[in-house]
Amino acid sequence: MKIRIANRNEIQSGILMRRPYLLITIYDSDKELVWLPPTTMRLHWMGMSFDDAEPLAGFIPTNTPKYMNSYHANEVWYFLRKHWGKCDHLVVQCEQGVSRSPAIAAAIAVCLKLPSEHFWQEHQPNQHVYDLVQDAFDRLGGRDFLVPSGS
Repeated sequence: MKIRIANRNEIQSGILMRRPYLLITIYDSDKELVWLPPTTMRLHWMGMSFDDAEPLAGFIPTNTPKYMNSYHANEVWYFLRKHWGKCDHLVVQCEQGVSRSPAIAAAIAVCLKLPSEHFWQEHQPNQHVYDLVQDAFDRLGGRDFLVPSGS
């Protein structure tokens, strides 16, 4: 599987993909879901709303961010499982394409034993998001969950 990072503007302006792909889109809790222009290359998509925030022990934020949680992390893997084998390209998008989408992409890559170093070198993955997605993979059963027997 090839994993690409995108930001809101790239998706809304019609990201150029020459092969069929799956899309995971993440948007801030105070924003609307990203507008998805029609394309025959995007086979399936899922959207999640949570802020680019990491809970820190002893820190009380002035606003109340909506953190990613284990439900969101599970949904990433349920989505991939449902569409496993339909295509080999995944686009993960968040507002800026800097921390949430690279965190999800890096966690997926590590769990699937794909190259992941570039996500850390070129972006600033949100550690909280990364940890949750990796933990969900392990909790759900790892590769045995992702690729059901008989697939």
